[in-house]
Amino acid sequence: MKVLSIDIGGTKVATALIDNNLNITKRLQFTSRNDHTPEIFEEFFKDIMANYDASEYEAIAIGTAGIVNKGIYTCLTKSSIGELDGLEFVDLFKRLSGGKAVVALNDAQAATYAEYCTAQISNMCFVTVSTGVGGGFIINDDILLGADSRAGHIGHMLVKTKSPVAQIWGDYAKVEDVASGRAIAAATKDWERPLTTAEVFAGQLEGNPACDAIVKNAAEAIAQMIANIVISCDIQDFVLGGSVSYYTNFISQVKELLDSMPEQYHARLYPAAHGQDSVLVGAAQYYFNRALSGQNS
Repeated sequence: MKVLSIDIGGTKVATALIDNNLNITKRLQFTSRNDHTPEIFEEFFKDIMANYDASEYEAIAIGTAGIVNKGIYTCLTKSSIGELDGLEFVDLFKRLSGGKAVVALNDAQAATYAEYCTAQISNMCFVTVSTGVGGGFIINDDILLGADSRAGHIGHMLVKTKSPVAQIWGDYAKVEDVASGRAIAAATKDWERPLTTAEVFAGQLEGNPACDAIVKNAAEAIAQMIANIVISCDIQDFVLGGSVSYYTNFISQVKELLDSMPEQYHARLYPAAHGQDSVLVGAAQYYFNRALSGQNS
């Protein structure tokens, strides 16, 4: 049995056929748009899905930026993929696929499920640091979706920061406004030559103090967030993924900051096992393991 798995993010859209042994074939990648209206969104995915014949898959499994609750799309970060609040998301993909079964969840929740299926840690948190910051929770071997399917929006937690650009309430800012790839690059927007996220990390390695300060602010925001989750949820195992976490030494910088805190805030940190395909794999696994049996479908 195969599903068409779709990862809808703020930077890229990835698609692939995945079977119930998690073999990945026909993986394609496209540049995201952040100017979607419902009409543009439908045409965009109509074109993408034209790369696959409907006979190649039995269902569609989606991990998307934003929230899909009872089939309806909303997003807390309006600039992520466009103005789609209220879109009948599941019905749209059913229509595009000719009536096939569709399961959809938040992209970080999908990645969480993939990492859980590999690590088999009964209580864990997945943290993705990429275009935005998100996450997901496994509590007693079950994925936490929440009453409105918004569990895991940890990038919207407030943390204290030295960055005046990101502050939204006194000295506090949302984690993703300090630590995301978008925020790291934006911190250089007033420089004579603004840098990309990759260039900021390269600058830190080269000893540039301004780049070092930006990365350290980002690592500190993630460390504060993790410490708050440790003490509030009694979770000690965290899997970190997303493009920012893959840069040299970022996870170790977060770990060093956590270890400098009192012991009750310490945690074990692991790099994500599935890399850039975690959302694709997790959405497919969620369909095979949960939706087929009617759990959280």
